[in-house]
Amino acid sequence: MTAQRIAHHEIARVISRRLSVLFLVVLLLSLGTSGYYLLEIGLKKQQEERVRPIVKSGLSLDESNRFDERFFEQNFRWPWQENEPYQGDEIKFAEMWSRNNIIAELLLDYYYCTSSNYCSLVWLLGSLKRGVSYWENAVRSAVHGDANNDGISNYDSLVGPNADVLNALTPNPVTTYALEKNLSKEIIKRLKSFEMDGQMSDWEKKVIDLILSHNTSEARLEWLVEDFEPNPATIYALEQNLPNDEIERVEPLGGDDHLSEWERYIIDHVEELPPVYVDWAIEKAVERRGLTDWERFFVNYVGKLFDFFIEQVLNDGYVSYEEWMQTRFLTRFGREYLEEKGEEWINDPDLDGDGFTNEFEVSVSFSDPYVGNERYAIFAYSRDLALLWKDQTRAVEEFLALNPSSSDPNIRTLEGKPYSGFKEGNIYHLCDENMTYENFRQVIFDLADRLDGEDIVLFLLAGHGEEKRIAFSDGIISYMAISEELARLKAKVLICTVDACYSGSAITCLKSADRIVMASSADNEKTYGGMLCYSFFTAMQNKSNDRDDNGYCSVLESFSGARMSLESKFENHPQLSNETLAEETYLIELYVGEQRS
Repeated sequence: MTAQRIAHHEIARVISRRLSVLFLVVLLLSLGTSGYYLLEIGLKKQQEERVRPIVKSGLSLDESNRFDERFFEQNFRWPWQENEPYQGDEIKFAEMWSRNNIIAELLLDYYYCTSSNYCSLVWLLGSLKRGVSYWENAVRSAVHGDANNDGISNYDSLVGPNADVLNALTPNPVTTYALEKNLSKEIIKRLKSFEMDGQMSDWEKKVIDLILSHNTSEARLEWLVEDFEPNPATIYALEQNLPNDEIERVEPLGGDDHLSEWERYIIDHVEELPPVYVDWAIEKAVERRGLTDWERFFVNYVGKLFDFFIEQVLNDGYVSYEEWMQTRFLTRFGREYLEEKGEEWINDPDLDGDGFTNEFEVSVSFSDPYVGNERYAIFAYSRDLALLWKDQTRAVEEFLALNPSSSDPNIRTLEGKPYSGFKEGNIYHLCDENMTYENFRQVIFDLADRLDGEDIVLFLLAGHGEEKRIAFSDGIISYMAISEELARLKAKVLICTVDACYSGSAITCLKSADRIVMASSADNEKTYGGMLCYSFFTAMQNKSNDRDDNGYCSVLESFSGARMSLESKFENHPQLSNETLAEETYLIELYVGEQRS
């Protein structure tokens, strides 16, 4: 009995062990089957559920799966747990990623970093997870944001209808503006080089507008993209629809980033203006040489001038003083009147040949440009005159004759240059031993025969003086006797300068209605190196003495400057008669500068 129980107990124990093993095998088989289902079939099913909306949006299953593998967290998930599909912005982001995964991920990283802290950034660099709280915000910004601030969302830049001409990362101002203007994409692609700097300048905007308005040819468009050099001149020329070669020709005019009115006029009339004028203007621009005052006036009135006059003016490459004055003179007349006068008249700056330009006589000296005002001079100084005075007198003579021929470096010179000097043969010399009273009378006799009542005579008298008298080489002569001889000269104006001691006493003897008398000192003063004549012409060249600001010093203005200088240096008090006539009289045409502002 006991043995039988023992046997049954052993049998039961064996069976129990075998059942346990069987159970364990079954359990292991079940677990393996479930694990296979969960790890393989379950995950695939979950992925299919997740990507189904992406596939419906148009992406292939392969593209959708690759997107899911890149961005979905791959933690264990039971089949019965919620498996939320991609939706909304995630689907749009998938489209962006499919189109350009590098830019899409750069955008995601950019927006993720701008909305996260350092710890989450470290998490991101490991792997982007759907479970991270920043995911939704980053995706939303990556889709709807505007990373390059061009007014077009990132999504439209990568996936929209104009994605082939847009860039999601760099600004597209030129492209955006061109799209707004409905410019064709083929042309827009040609203009991409315009926005290499990420900006749209005014000229680039104008080019787009001009392409639309001028129905630009393929050749023109190619030239614009490849060879066009933008500046104010070329842009304006483009607006005027000038040919490519003419635009390139006028390019230097805008080299200073400014287009003046006269340069604009050239572009407007480049095919009508004389080539020499256009070439001259371009050369000025190339060499960065600004316009002189004379040139500025000339270019502003070039539209009123005849081609032959323009060509004559610019024959030597610059606008001279007399050409500037003649330009001013011509602008006083209408074109029909000038056409009647003819080319020779138009080109002549001194119609009466008297050494004063037409414009000077009209606007400054108020004389008749058709009536000659010849100028004559008598230089009279005695042999015992100080060497310094002789040198100064010779300097004045050379100045008036425009002939600084002296080779002696000790001889003083006057640096100014009048428009025209006294003509050869119109200057009489009574110097040293030749300064006799008889010779003086002979000069007066000869000169009286040459005057016609419209001429100007300058009489420079220097020597040792006494009260109402002055020394000639052959004796002392009274100012009254000299005045009687001068009365033979029927001139428009007679200007007398007396450089001698007590010369103020000469004024009462020499003065008359048609004479201007200048004396180097008062009637009771000695002249200590007075130098009135030299100082007079020196003052004539000083702009500060041009009191009426007309660009020239009259006899009165020149004398006033000389008197101020002599009074401060030598305490002499130079005297002047007939101030009214002196104020109206100009001995020479010597320009001293533009009006002061």
